[in-house]
Amino acid sequence: MFLFNEDLSKVVLIKKTRPKWQKNKFNGVGGKIENGEKTVEAAAREIKEETGYVINNKSKLIKIASMESNEWKVHIFAAQIYEDVKMHEATEEGEVQWHQTSNLPTNCIDNLPWLIPLCQNKLKENYIDRCHIFYKNDTEHQ
Repeated sequence: MFLFNEDLSKVVLIKKTRPKWQKNKFNGVGGKIENGEKTVEAAAREIKEETGYVINNKSKLIKIASMESNEWKVHIFAAQIYEDVKMHEATEEGEVQWHQTSNLPTNCIDNLPWLIPLCQNKLKENYIDRCHIFYKNDTEHQ
């Protein structure tokens, strides 16, 4: 999961302590789906556990994509939040930090340089779609 500021210029990344292959590399928020959980519920829970930020309205989480192999499946979610919200500075998962999307750390997970722009584009599309629906509904009621 990727949390962006309002103008999508910054993203929350975690300098991971685990698993071993991610140690000291930056990645988004992540974790496993627990029994009985929907993917969006797992995403909201993992965000709270790893950053301390609470997603009150799960519709703020936009599903971006799913990737899978024979051994795993990953669901990518993104959301826009206010940059000044209170978050943990560190958890057992690692250090939580804001980073400029135009200048990602060199020690990030290999797929972040293309996943982050994908998330930004999907969030922009979602915003435009919501504005169009609002405008359409507003003009229909005049």
